[in-house]
Amino acid sequence: MRQRNCPACLGAQQVSLHRQSFVRPGLDQSISYDVVACPDCGCAYATNLPDVTASADYYAGASHHLHAAGLPQGLAEIHEQFFTHITQHAREIETGSAIIDIGAGAGHFLHRFQVRGFTDLTGLDAARAAGAEAARLYGIPVLSTDIAEFVPVREYDLACLCGVLEHLAEPGRVLEAVARRLRPDGLLFVAVPDADQFSKGERIEPFQEFALEHINFFSRASLDRLLGRHGLIPVSYESRYNGFYRNHTLMGLYRKQAQYDGHAPSFSSWQALQDYIAYSRRRLTELEARLRTQIDSGEPIVVWGVGELTMRLLATSRLREANIVGFVDSHPRFHGKRLLGIPVHAPEWLSGQGDVTVWVMSYVYAGEIRAQASHLLSASSRVFTLPDG
Repeated sequence: MRQRNCPACLGAQQVSLHRQSFVRPGLDQSISYDVVACPDCGCAYATNLPDVTASADYYAGASHHLHAAGLPQGLAEIHEQFFTHITQHAREIETGSAIIDIGAGAGHFLHRFQVRGFTDLTGLDAARAAGAEAARLYGIPVLSTDIAEFVPVREYDLACLCGVLEHLAEPGRVLEAVARRLRPDGLLFVAVPDADQFSKGERIEPFQEFALEHINFFSRASLDRLLGRHGLIPVSYESRYNGFYRNHTLMGLYRKQAQYDGHAPSFSSWQALQDYIAYSRRRLTELEARLRTQIDSGEPIVVWGVGELTMRLLATSRLREANIVGFVDSHPRFHGKRLLGIPVHAPEWLSGQGDVTVWVMSYVYAGEIRAQASHLLSASSRVFTLPDG
């Protein structure tokens, strides 16, 4: 287990808010982390991390975030929102500007710049397969290296950290390296889940924001404090709801200037998380009530989807009491592994199972899974999706 200080102000004091548990494929026991808040600045984050969450090797081997087979439309729309925010608030960024994307994956976001005529594009990603996929899809150079070890040939006009900071056990180390590689007055674009909005808007999946990989829960105030320690001063903000993940994304542009530590504490995200935790607990109880009849019947079922939702529900709800005869997931990284001792199969396995009952354990991809299942299952098989609330 790895203990952490506050990522925003480095304070060591903590107020406990929640313990989040998961059952992960290939592991015999559940794993957990503690959600805490900093009483000095109000930032919320996870501590007592399981080894897999704090390990750089995990991201080096991960390929599930690359979307090599094609970017989902919802994610493409989010990337377009990022691009629009940058171009609206950073007029000095032109087609000849040097741009680097840290956590670039297969280059999908950089491709937004490419199609607009930008040519000086570089990506970095921990996943070893990222470079080959980016080259194949777009001809964009994405290097499999850590930003701290990257030696650029020039300074950059714009750096991007989209959906990265919420994953990092040591975000300050990365931001220090990013700041060194920006030119004077250069810009950093950041996008993270907006912790101030966790308890607002459309809330469906219980504890969705407490993913195994998400260990920092930033508000605008805590993000300002973190980036200000590295000489990055806010230029613009926008918090926007996205229908793909059904949450709010906080977007911000920061300019490299002088170090500034004059941020007042803000406890807005602390309060928002307390409301969100209370909601999620009620929502989990409602879900269990909806599933109770089928769980108590002992009917054999197949669970489709072994992502974050399934990992949480197996550890924290009665789902683990169901008569699960198999798991199915479309991603090859899970195939052949076991979850609670039960094998995880490719979707094609279903076509030889006759009449089965399938529970779809996903909100984001439920429609796609139901459509795929209709081509694999017999006419008399049953497919259940989780209620929206």
